[in-house]
Amino acid sequence: MPTGHIGIHEIELAANTESTVTFGGDLPSQYDLARVEVQVLEGTAPVYFRFGPSGAATVKGTDCWSVQPGTAVGVDVPTAGDTVVRLISAASAVVSVGRG
Repeated sequence: MPTGHIGIHEIELAANTESTVTFGGDLPSQYDLARVEVQVLEGTAPVYFRFGPSGAATVKGTDCWSVQPGTAVGVDVPTAGDTVVRLISAASAVVSVGRG
């Protein structure tokens, strides 16, 4: 996603397949996320997410935040310089990811 844009909406996640959203895609080295909100619009299972260019998100991962279907979670990004949000769910889901 280009620098300065707010988010990506209605992303379709496949079950047990990690998806990523990169903020500042045109200039990632100059972009830094401070806060991110993940909203689960459709689905029957929680969506798990974490930050960073490496280290995959995992279902029920102890290094991941979780979002229940029909809710949203806002998280302060713990590491300066992170531009990537990594997402996964045990079931297919539709999510929106935005910077806070």
